[in-house]
Amino acid sequence: MDHPLDVRVTEIEQVTPLIKRFTLEAADGEALPSFSAGSHIVIEMTDGDSVYCSPYSLIGSPWESGPYRIAVRRSEKGWGGSHYMHEKVGIGSVLRISAPVNLFPLIRTRSKHVLIAGGVGVTPFFAHLAELRAMAVPHELHYAVRNVEHAGFVDELRQMIGDDLHVYVSDDGQSIDFDALLAPQPQGAEVYVCGPERMVAATFAAARAAGWHDGRVHAEQFASPAASVSPEGRATKSGSTASEPFEAGEGGTARLQRDDRVELAV
Repeated sequence: MDHPLDVRVTEIEQVTPLIKRFTLEAADGEALPSFSAGSHIVIEMTDGDSVYCSPYSLIGSPWESGPYRIAVRRSEKGWGGSHYMHEKVGIGSVLRISAPVNLFPLIRTRSKHVLIAGGVGVTPFFAHLAELRAMAVPHELHYAVRNVEHAGFVDELRQMIGDDLHVYVSDDGQSIDFDALLAPQPQGAEVYVCGPERMVAATFAAARAAGWHDGRVHAEQFASPAASVSPEGRATKSGSTASEPFEAGEGGTARLQRDDRVELAV
């Protein structure tokens, strides 16, 4: 990482049975760099002979200076990054992070913004929503969760945007009808999706069926890594490739953004 920052963990909250939210402050007491809505940081974690680099979205308002907040979902099928954060990081732990990077910005010139999230994929939208509320631009968030037990962010989101939040609980037989959602949207609307691969694919398919150009659809996912490396630079563990299904936010090294039919991995 170029120009890494050392941060100290000052608070840990168990949001759901699988998700923890971490509050990070600069280890030297200085102010952390500002960020824009949609930004993420990369956390470098050394565990024995392996070094993991995991990206996590920054939660909160871009205009509020202070600590960074991230949410990490533990995945039993995942690799060492999420396990490390859940099992080995505690209050007072010092972590090395990158400066914020934004591959998922809002298109500010649009007249309406439709946000679609699955599970922990809702995290980048906290900053998006703060910016949209400040801009007074029409917006709505459609948030799919497995069950009520995994809906830990719902109350916060409801306080932020009220009736502009639409929650779908899969165990109750609820699901997002992507065609019905996107077909009636006005021409000036833009859609953003962060969640599992199948959710992203369904969003693109519905948008195309409604006659939308791909450039109006923006998607972001976290991918599992191709490999983790030892401090000496040796590959030590193989992971799934970016083309395999994965859950947003599980903590891989690649981050994908689909925009104008371009897929980027960094």
